[in-house]
Amino acid sequence: MNSKISTLHGRSIAIKVHHFEWACLQVSKTKSDLAFLKRCRDSSIIPSFAKIKNLLNNPRNHWVLLVVILALVHSQISKIRKNIDFISRRLLSLHLELSNVIFVDLWTRIDAYFALNSLC
Repeated sequence: MNSKISTLHGRSIAIKVHHFEWACLQVSKTKSDLAFLKRCRDSSIIPSFAKIKNLLNNPRNHWVLLVVILALVHSQISKIRKNIDFISRRLLSLHLELSNVIFVDLWTRIDAYFALNSLC
């Protein structure tokens, strides 16, 4: 399909379609990361990036570490939400730009392909 796009619309449009595909993949992967972290937060499971070794066996120290770990998880969730928003805005921009340039029947097939493969 990429060669057909290059032939009909030029290399620059084919590159934008590739960027559109990449953005769809990124949104999909990032949403699964977000779902994982939310499940960890709700189930009180500590993901591996947030594990901190407790060097002092003190109950008070344990609670402080727990608060820090929860703050790390919340921070990561916030970061991922911002990333999804950024990629989604880029995806919308590419979608609007490509839908105005590419022939309607070809764009319909491209859009259906991405929707069928759950990329967007």
